[in-house]
Amino acid sequence: MFSFLNRNKAPTSTLSTEIKTNETHSNEDQLNSQLSEQNLPLIEPKQDVKLNEYMADAKKNLYEAIIHRRTDIVVSILNQWFKDNQNSDESVKYFFNSNYCENETTSPLLIAYHLKDRDLIRTLLNFGADPGLTDSKSKKCLIELINEDDSADAEPMRQLLSDSFMQSIVQNNLISLAHYLHAGFDVNNSSVSLPDKNSYLHWACMFSNESVVRLLLENGAIINSINKNGATPLHEAILRNNSKEESLKIIETLLIYKSDALNIKATSGIYKDLCALELAQTRSQTEPEIYNLIKEFLSDVSSVKSVPHSPITKALSEPTDKTNSAIIHSLDSISAHNESNVSSSSRKSISNDLENLQNWSSSSLTPLAEPETKPDLKSQLWPQPQSCTILSENERFYLPNTKTQPLFIYFKPPYTYTYMDLINKLASAFSGITFYCIHRPDPKIPYISVSIDKNFFQNQSAYSILVTKSKIEINAIDSVSLQYAFFTFMQLCKIYSRSSIPSLRILDYSDVKYRAVLLDFSQGFYFKYENLLAVLQMMAFYKINQVHFYVKFSSLPPACDKKQWYNYIENWFGLMKFCEEVNLEIVPSIDITTDVAELCDVIIQIKEYLDLFKGFRFVNIGPRLSSLLTCMDDKNPFSLDSTQYMMLCSYLYHNGDEETLSELEKFDKYVLMEYGLKSGTDFGSKSANLYKSGHPFYFCIGSANWNSLLGCPDGCLNNINDAVQRHAIDQPIGFLMCNFSGSINRNPFAYNLNSILMFSGMAWNTKISMTQAKASLPLVMVNHGLISDKDGEIAKCMLELGHVETYLTRIASNSKDYKDLPYDEGSIFTRLLYNPDEVDLDNLDKHIIKKTLFHLRAQQSKLKSLLDNPVNSLFKEVLISTEIAYHLFKFLICLYNNGTKQQFNSNKAVGLHVINIGVANLSQTIRTDLANKLLIIKQEYQSLLSDIYFYESVEEYLNNYFMKLIDKLLVDQDEANLADLVNFKSIRNNGDNGRLRSFSQSSVQSNYYIQYSNDEKY
Repeated sequence: MFSFLNRNKAPTSTLSTEIKTNETHSNEDQLNSQLSEQNLPLIEPKQDVKLNEYMADAKKNLYEAIIHRRTDIVVSILNQWFKDNQNSDESVKYFFNSNYCENETTSPLLIAYHLKDRDLIRTLLNFGADPGLTDSKSKKCLIELINEDDSADAEPMRQLLSDSFMQSIVQNNLISLAHYLHAGFDVNNSSVSLPDKNSYLHWACMFSNESVVRLLLENGAIINSINKNGATPLHEAILRNNSKEESLKIIETLLIYKSDALNIKATSGIYKDLCALELAQTRSQTEPEIYNLIKEFLSDVSSVKSVPHSPITKALSEPTDKTNSAIIHSLDSISAHNESNVSSSSRKSISNDLENLQNWSSSSLTPLAEPETKPDLKSQLWPQPQSCTILSENERFYLPNTKTQPLFIYFKPPYTYTYMDLINKLASAFSGITFYCIHRPDPKIPYISVSIDKNFFQNQSAYSILVTKSKIEINAIDSVSLQYAFFTFMQLCKIYSRSSIPSLRILDYSDVKYRAVLLDFSQGFYFKYENLLAVLQMMAFYKINQVHFYVKFSSLPPACDKKQWYNYIENWFGLMKFCEEVNLEIVPSIDITTDVAELCDVIIQIKEYLDLFKGFRFVNIGPRLSSLLTCMDDKNPFSLDSTQYMMLCSYLYHNGDEETLSELEKFDKYVLMEYGLKSGTDFGSKSANLYKSGHPFYFCIGSANWNSLLGCPDGCLNNINDAVQRHAIDQPIGFLMCNFSGSINRNPFAYNLNSILMFSGMAWNTKISMTQAKASLPLVMVNHGLISDKDGEIAKCMLELGHVETYLTRIASNSKDYKDLPYDEGSIFTRLLYNPDEVDLDNLDKHIIKKTLFHLRAQQSKLKSLLDNPVNSLFKEVLISTEIAYHLFKFLICLYNNGTKQQFNSNKAVGLHVINIGVANLSQTIRTDLANKLLIIKQEYQSLLSDIYFYESVEEYLNNYFMKLIDKLLVDQDEANLADLVNFKSIRNNGDNGRLRSFSQSSVQSNYYIQYSNDEKY
C-alpha cells in the first residue's frame, strides 16, 4: 500500500541513491562521449526530473499514510526524506508545507487535523510542518481552526499546539516559532495551563537563547508575568546555570524591555521574598557579573531607556534575523549549536536541600540528615523490583525541577509517540513530571533513552533501568513493560524529591502472569465515571493488568426499567479505550442470584452484558452459575468463540472424583478459579485436586474488608501471604483480589484501595515476605499515595483505622491470631450496628477500651484535618464511616459500663467479667442521643453517596443501614415520649432534615456515658 517504502527504482536509502545516481551518470557520460565525437550538443543530466518523480512518490505515500492514520509510516517516510535531502533547498526539504493534497486544496497537516488525529499532528509539527499554512477552501490555518473549535477535541488540540510551541522554544527553533507567531499563535496563551503557571517567556529564559527571548518579547510576551511561585522571567534567567554569556544577554534584553527587578518579589520556592536584584545578590559570590549588570543597569535607567541597545548588548548580541541560515531549525534533532543545558544543577541550592529534608521529616519517616541513612531504596518502590542495586552514590543523574522543566525522551528506532499522552497524563497525576520526545539526543542535555527488544529478557513483563551520570537507559521486552518501567521511574523521581538519582540498576519482571482485581457492582453501587477512572488508573500505576467487573443477574423483575451498567453506556467507549491505553484487560464477571432456577431466565440479560465487552478473552463465572452450567448439556451457552475462556469456580471439584471432573470435559476452554477468601486458607490442599483437571487456575484472594466499617488490613495481608507462599509450588497463572461488598454491610470502597496496594506488590514479586510488606507499606503510601500522591497520609490513616477495628474484633472474639478473617458475623462495629444485643463483652476490659478509644480519636482527628484539603470524594466516605464507628464505640462503652455494674446485682453474672444488658436496658437519654447522631450522619451520608456513586435507592439503602439499631433504640418508649417517637420514625422514613430533641434535660452532659465516677469514664 505504501510503495514509497518498498519501491525498487526510487532510492530508499542514501546508499541506494548513490548507486542509482552513479549508474545514471555512467550511461549519460558514455552517450555524451559519442555525441562529442560527432560534434553534437551534450545531454544535460536529468536530476530535476528524477527529483520531481521522487518527490511525487513521497507526496503520494505521505498522503496515503495520513489517510490510513499510520503515524509510524509517516515517521519512516519523513525520516528517509530528510536523510536523503539533508542538503536540499528548503522547498524540497519541507515539501509537505504545500497544499498538494485533495486536488491541491489542502496540506497534510490540515488533513491530520480534520481526522482529529493528535499523534499525526504532533508528528508533522515536530518534523517542521507550518501551522500557518491555510486551506485554499476555508482560507484558514491550523491555529485558526483550533481556536474556533468549540468541540470536546478542542482542548487537547490546544494543549498539543502549546506543547509543540514549547518544544520549539527549548530547541531554539526560530523558524518554527516564527511560523507559529505569523499564524496568530498567542504568545501569552491563557487558554492552556502550563506547568506551575509559567509563561512561554519563563520557559525561554530557562532553556533558550537570547534570540528566542527577544522574538517572544517583540511579539507581545508579557515581560513581568509571574508563575505559581510569584517569580518573573528575570528570576528564572538569573537562576539558569548554563552559558554565563547567554544568561547575561538574556538578562540584558529583559531589562531593556522593562523587566521589574526591584518591586516584584517571589512568594515561594528557593527565591521566596526576593526580588530579582536581591536574588542576584545572594548569588554574587559565584556569579558577580549578573549582580553587577542589574545594579549598573538600574543605576542609569534613564540612559538605558533612551538607547535601544546598550554597549553590553552590542558587545554580546548576535544577528537576530529570523531567516538567518546559521540557525538550525529542523525538529529532527536538537541542534549542536544549542547552548542551553537543561541540568537540574541549576536548581540545587542550600535552601532547596533544606526544603527536601523538611518534606521528608514532615512525613512519617524518621528525619534524615545523611543520604546513606535513608530507608533502603528497594523498600520504597512498589511493587518492589526483583533486583535493585545502587552503583554509586557520588555519580548522580540530576533531574530538572520537574514542576517547571521537562525530561527529554529519545525512543530508539523504530519508535512512536503513541505512549507520550499516556505517560504525561499519569505523570501529572502522580509525580508532576512533564516529558518531551526528541528525535536525536544531545550530549549537553540529560535525557532518557528508551528501547523495546524482546531479545533482552527471558521473563514476562520484564524491563531494566540503568541510571548513569549523563543519561537514563530504559529497556523493555514490550510496550506494556515499557509502561511499567516508566511507573518505576516516576517513583524514583518522587523518592529522591525531584533532585538527583544515584547511579543504579534495576532489573524487574513479574512472577505472576495475571494480577487481577475484582470490583463488585452486584449491590447496585456504581462509581461515578471519574471515580472509576481514578481507581483504574491507580491499578495501572501499581502494575495490575486485569480488572473483573462483577455483577449478578436475577429472574425477578428489576426495580427500574434501566439495565445494569446503563450509567456507563454513555462513556463506555472512553472506558474501554482508557483501559486499553493503560494495559488493563477488562474481564466480565457474572453470577446469578438464588431466585434463578434455569439459565433461560437470565440468558438474554447475560448476553446483552457480554456484548458490551468486545473482544474479551475471559469471562469469569461465579459459584452459583458455575454449578448451574455443569448440570446443562449445552457446552457453550454464551456463544463464545474458540479464543475465549470461561473461568469456572472450582468449589465443585474439591473432592476430585472422576465423575465430577468429567463434567468439565464438555467445555472446550476453561480456567479454574480457586477461592480462598479468608486468612488462613490452605491453598495447598485445595490445589491438589486442581492438578487432575490439567487446566490452568487462579488463586482468588479476599480483601477481607466486607462486613466491616473500617476494613481489615491484617486479614487481607495474611490472606495474600497464604496464596503467595504456595505460588512457587503450585504455579497458578494468576491471582485475583476479590473486593466483595458483603452480605451484612457494605464498607466504603476506599478501604479496598489499601488492599489493592498490598496485593499489587506481593503478586508482582512473590519473594516479598509479610514482614517486608508491613514495613514497606507506610513508606510507599507516603511517597506515592493511592489515587494521587496527595492522599498518602489518608491511606496510612485508613490502615490504622482498619487495624483498630480488627484488633477490637479479635479481642472480643477471643482470637489469638489472624486466622479466619473476616468473621462470618462481621466485625464488632458491624455487629453493634445490626445486632448489638449479641455482642460479647466478656473479653474486653478497661485498658483495652481506653487504648482503642485513644487510637480511634487520634485517627479521627487526623483524618478530619487531612480531608480539609481537596481529595477524591471516595475518601470522604471514610470520614463518615469513622464517625459512625466512633459513636458506635462510645455506645459500646455504655453497654460495658452498665454491664459491669449490673453484674453486682445479678446472680446470672456469676463468673462473668461483664454482661451485655441489651439496648433496651440503657437509659432513654443514651438511646435518644445516639439516635440523634445516627440521624445527622444519615443525612450527611445520603448527600455524599450521591456524589460518589450512581445508586437508584440511596434513601432505601441508608434506611436499611441504620434501621435495626434505630428500632432497638426506640423500643418501649413510654407514652409521655410518644410524640417524639412518632416524629423520629417519620424523620427516619421520610428523610426529613429535622432532628429529634433529647428526652433528657441533661442530654448535653450525658454524651452516651453513664454518669458514674470519673474513673469509669473513658
